[in-house]
Formats: sequence, C-alpha cells, structure tokens
Amino acid sequence: MADPDPAGEPLTSDNPSEEKRKRNSARYRACFLEVRAILNRYDPAGIAFIEDEYDPEVAELVAGLEKAVEPADSIRVLNDVFLKWFSAPCPPAIAVDLARDLWLARERTRD
Repeated sequence: MADPDPAGEPLTSDNPSEEKRKRNSARYRACFLEVRAILNRYDPAGIAFIEDEYDPEVAELVAGLEKAVEPADSIRVLNDVFLKWFSAPCPPAIAVDLARDLWLARERTRD
C-alpha cells in the first residue's frame, strides 16, 4: 500500500474514485472507438479518407449521447453535431439508421 496523504487517505489505485475514473475512461474509449467506426462506415460527410477524420465530431457525439435519455435523442445529438461542424444536418437518407446505430453503441458501452 502507498504512503497515506496528509489527510490520512491511502494513495492507491484501489481508491473507489480512482477505480470509477478508470471505468469511465475505459467506457468512454470503447464508445469513442465504436462511434468512430460507425461514422467511418456510414461516412455521411464523405470525408472518411483516414481513420481519425471524424474524431472531433466523434468526441462531441459521445458527449451528447452520454446525456441522451432515450433513443430519439440520438438523432437530435447527431444533427446538432452536424450543424455545428458541417453547417447542415446529417443527410436524411441515412440519419435515422445512423442515429439508431449510435444509440446502440452507447448502450453497448454503458455499465
């Protein structure tokens, strides 16, 4: 066990808040990678020439999906991100299917 800090708390990785941070970090990474793969597969903006091309949008999608309450929220999150980054909503021909897949990725990567 590590030396305690001045407040007497042990500085170990088995600290519940440290474990929660690690779990959240692993969950975020898993969701990020799934959402990235989904966007690259759909390529709604036609820019997926390299694997990380959508990473700024992926980060915002993951954050928005984390706050989503129900599946219908995922289309709003998707369109909000697309309006910000591309000045247009996600193409309607794929928006519903893409939003569904994003929601499923969110659900798969939750505790």
